[in-house]
Amino acid sequence: MWKQIDDHLSARPEWKSETVILPEAPNEPQIFYYRKIIECLKYLEQNPAFEGFMHYEPVLWFRDEQLSELSRIYGDIYTGQAWAELQAKAPPGVIILPIICASDATHVTNFSGDGKVHPVYMSSGHIDCSIRAQPSRQAFVLVGFIPICKFSRTEFPTRTKDDKFPGRLQARLFHHCMNIIFGPLKDQKTYLIPDPKGVIREHKPPLVLWLSDKEEQNLLACISKNSCTTCLAEHHDLSSFTCCAPRTGESILKKIKAVHSQIGEEADTWAFVAACKDVNLSGVEHPFWEGLDTNICQVICHDVLHGLHKAFKDHTSQWCTKIIGEFELDKRFRRFHKQHGIRHFHGGISKISQWSGREWKDLERYFLPALYNGVNPRILVAV
Repeated sequence: MWKQIDDHLSARPEWKSETVILPEAPNEPQIFYYRKIIECLKYLEQNPAFEGFMHYEPVLWFRDEQLSELSRIYGDIYTGQAWAELQAKAPPGVIILPIICASDATHVTNFSGDGKVHPVYMSSGHIDCSIRAQPSRQAFVLVGFIPICKFSRTEFPTRTKDDKFPGRLQARLFHHCMNIIFGPLKDQKTYLIPDPKGVIREHKPPLVLWLSDKEEQNLLACISKNSCTTCLAEHHDLSSFTCCAPRTGESILKKIKAVHSQIGEEADTWAFVAACKDVNLSGVEHPFWEGLDTNICQVICHDVLHGLHKAFKDHTSQWCTKIIGEFELDKRFRRFHKQHGIRHFHGGISKISQWSGREWKDLERYFLPALYNGVNPRILVAV
């Protein structure tokens, strides 16, 4: 029965495998499982489940008839500026197919080791955002399992290299595998892809969005963990009141080339990694987005979960807790009345060890009245 169902349904893209061996760790080959990205795009574009929920051209929305920039309305990706700029550069008759990707290091073993992989997901920007946000609609397709290796079988000459080099090798392994996935997009070709009704259109698929947390963002941009992907600010610039210049993918590639010219072509990998550390780079020589005709720093998106809700819990709430005291803050949270649809912190917040994204949001709803009349008014305004 299952075979008959599979024969009548449109086939999902097949999995491929490739053995990846880094020159710096020849005795630790890694098996990389992936799908061809063009086949995944075709599968998403002609999926009948998305019929009626797809947009094929950018639209500009305004609140008034003057069409001023201040009255512009932004919603889904097709109302944004990036798609409109890409469509203006495309040849006549060619439709931009925005590629949306997401990735995060994921724990894959429980009670039997600490195995991890980097799953990479991909979706089409043609699909409505309300559909993409529903996991049950399966608008994201898994395109690769990037292996994570600690390189424990590789011997390093010094203790310093043994501590620092495995992380750099993992970054190089990540970009090597990503280059296999996104390699077909570097020729800037167009593809004939049918929609759910069978209408064939000519598409050009650029990478426009990447959803990830802060650690993953810096891994993608090939910069150090304390650097900013949006501007040139580093860790020592956090106390500065002046704005830094924007960071671009081209500026990162120029830094990498400058390091190469500084140490010379005959230098080994460790010398290159050490020189990259001095200029806040991760030690990757060939980023996967090199040749994709995209600015990786504009592609990377700062997600709301890590950028707002988790940041509030990790920083703002901890600062205020130290000011007002755990006992006093817990006592105030216990006195709140129960609200429908919002968690009531009947035991306070200091004893909670496991927080979810929804609990972070509920904490934000209660936090400002919990501080009222208990801290300096300037602190209340800042919060």
